[in-house]
Amino acid sequence: MLQASTIRQEKDRILAGLKKRHFQDLDIVDRILALDDDRRKHQATGDDIQAEINRLSKQIGICSNPVRQPKRTPSKTR
Repeated sequence: MLQASTIRQEKDRILAGLKKRHFQDLDIVDRILALDDDRRKHQATGDDIQAEINRLSKQIGICSNPVRQPKRTPSKTR
């Protein structure tokens, strides 16, 4: 299976290989690249949303406990 980045970088070579194999629907390469562009846009949007969630979660943690104390490990006594 070819990676989308390989298809993007070597589109001419891939089209030549498909023609050599008498593949009929060569427009599929452009559709694959268009779908990958959409996926990248949605991934970037999702990453931005996750970064905002992380930033807000950190603020909530700071607001709920303004004086953070380090966790203490219980000492063993015998």
